[in-house]
Amino acid sequence: MEAAGNPESALYGVAAEFDTAGELYHAAEKMRDAGFTRFDVFSPSPIHGMDAAMGLKHSMLGKIIFLGGLTGFVA
Repeated sequence: MEAAGNPESALYGVAAEFDTAGELYHAAEKMRDAGFTRFDVFSPSPIHGMDAAMGLKHSMLGKIIFLGGLTGFVA
């Protein structure tokens, strides 16, 4: 793909705006299905299931933070 105005430069990024959370969710699914792995979505409120729509793996961060908090509480 070539960037607008300069056919020699590679495309770095694309931005889009959606009216509803559902449209954003479906766009993320389409990006995942098209094979994109490095993209992000921004929303003023959490969207249930967006991690799965983006194809993200489960994070261990919650468990690590819980154990750190528990350790701090006990100490």
